[in-house]
Amino acid sequence: MPSAEEIAQKRFDEEDRRWPGPKLIGLGAFTLLIAISVIYMMSTTTGCSLQIVP
Repeated sequence: MPSAEEIAQKRFDEEDRRWPGPKLIGLGAFTLLIAISVIYMMSTTTGCSLQIVP
């Protein structure tokens, strides 16, 4: 019979394989790229400039 520590380690390993972290990071980067592209396209079509004004 496996000990509680072995059961916990096995459960942790199973959850670790199903971790969606890289997918979420990729989705976040893709969303950020779209947002920056849309902001840039909107600024160029309306004649505004993207500069920091103090």
